[in-house]
Amino acid sequence: MLYLPDELWLQIVAALRPDDLWILHQTSRQLQRVVEEVWQSPRGPISIFLVGPQFSLGSGSHHRWFDVRVTITFTFQSFSSGNPQYAKFGSSLVVPEGYCKPALEKWKRMCRRGIGDRQDWRVQCGYEGDLRVLKLPHLQLVGDEGVGLWVDWREMFNIYFRPDLESRRKLERDLDARKAVNVHCECDSLEPSRESI
Repeated sequence: MLYLPDELWLQIVAALRPDDLWILHQTSRQLQRVVEEVWQSPRGPISIFLVGPQFSLGSGSHHRWFDVRVTITFTFQSFSSGNPQYAKFGSSLVVPEGYCKPALEKWKRMCRRGIGDRQDWRVQCGYEGDLRVLKLPHLQLVGDEGVGLWVDWREMFNIYFRPDLESRRKLERDLDARKAVNVHCECDSLEPSRESI
């Protein structure tokens, strides 16, 4: 692979989409370092990510058709000064807005009981990006009442972008298989060549 100084790579990767950045992150140690520097910059791609739980306001653990489902969305605030592996998400937004008070009360109760690693987290890249439901086993709550979240951002992006990587690899395998079939068909043609006639 072509070696370029980090400063040039920073200029190149600054124009890439978050999913392309994460793919590039997987290619070499130098690019991993450069991409992580971009992610951790003040206006880096992590700043547009949204994380939050969705749950029912009804009693019990199962959603019924007449229960109201609410989503609490947390936005990126900062990186941990002691451990830059963790990003803090806070400033919650509740949807639907009319259920803000009961949703936050139930969220506080859930946090006091403890959020296990079975909790599903809705992660979205911006307001228009793909919404994916993920398990984030290393996620930690900020405070006893869940006023924010500490998210292992590398873990979150590895899980969030994994479907894209798998679908791209499958597409590449399919294209390679089609090329192999086309080459095979061209070589095994039943029509005589002009030289043999």
